[in-house]
Amino acid sequence: MTLRFAVVPSCAARRQQPVQPASPQAARLWQITFLLAFTALALPCSGAQIVPLEGPWLAACLKVRHSSTLLRERPGQVLQEVSPHRAFDCVVAGPERTVLGFSGCDAVRFGAGGEEQRVWRLPDPVRSCLRLAEGAYLLLLGGRWENTELRQARAALWQPGQNALSYSQQVPEAWNPFELAGEGGDTLAAQQVLVAVRKTAPFDTVFRRRPFLFSFQAGACDLVPLWKGTSVAHPHLAAKLAHLDLGPGPQLCALEQLQDGRRMLGAYSFSGRMQMVAATPPSTLGNSLEVLRGAPGEADLLVCIVKAGAQWRAVAYGAGRATESGAVQCLQPRLQTKPCAALPIAWNVVRGGQGPGVLSLSKSGEVTFSALRAL
Repeated sequence: MTLRFAVVPSCAARRQQPVQPASPQAARLWQITFLLAFTALALPCSGAQIVPLEGPWLAACLKVRHSSTLLRERPGQVLQEVSPHRAFDCVVAGPERTVLGFSGCDAVRFGAGGEEQRVWRLPDPVRSCLRLAEGAYLLLLGGRWENTELRQARAALWQPGQNALSYSQQVPEAWNPFELAGEGGDTLAAQQVLVAVRKTAPFDTVFRRRPFLFSFQAGACDLVPLWKGTSVAHPHLAAKLAHLDLGPGPQLCALEQLQDGRRMLGAYSFSGRMQMVAATPPSTLGNSLEVLRGAPGEADLLVCIVKAGAQWRAVAYGAGRATESGAVQCLQPRLQTKPCAALPIAWNVVRGGQGPGVLSLSKSGEVTFSALRAL
């Protein structure tokens, strides 16, 4: 499955407050089929993202400050493209087959047909968003960019149904929160939330990214701190929450940088303290980590790019056989894509009608689906 886009490079009080609604505007709709392409010149874009969504939507392809596209599958491997008139900084699946897109201070809800249903006006631009239980969303608002790093954003719980926004007192702006991750299953009344921050720590004076763990209870007005440790075993490049069947609750999973230049995946369980429970051997892994959510009754898998010479492939890792208590298990390859020649500028894992796979965006503007097959 290949789809070609024209990709152009991109040249507050702590109380609950209402969010101003705005009038909806019509979205533009195009249909494209397998192996069709735009005729516009395709150029690389370092700020591109691919974000997995839920049915009927397969994913969103975001190009920073230029354009955004929602993708969904059709029978016979036909892809439908919905191109809103505005570019989105982030998107998230909404209830009842909808999608929420955030463009600057605007939050826009799209229906199952791609129609723009409603627009809310937030007090600051939305940098990151995470869907929680019972219609709540965790947002990172405002802040400023220093090169490519976000500084002094504000975390807030947003209830669009109640038209209200509550700033968090548990995530200070001075921590520089920049990314959010959940454990999946956003209908859970109680769930864990990972907030990535950049700061120093009392016993580690290096200014670096740190994964802070919180819990959220449906109906609550703020997050509850669980773990604000200095870091994981090694400096890390990315962190997620995943259910790997390695203990109760989700595991905090990190893509860790080793001193010799190689990288590894580490999985940690929290039971009052954070303890490593599984890891991969050091390898030539890429810069990002994603989670393939398991089907009902199945464990999640961790997905990374693995480089081998001039080629790369995506590999999904799962837990190995159970070992004696306290031992660190080996995360083993379970699925992988076919090898590809050029590294993508953006990729993510999706679970569509064809099964699990990776959508990757090339420098030439092609979005390609590569199936994840058993080893």
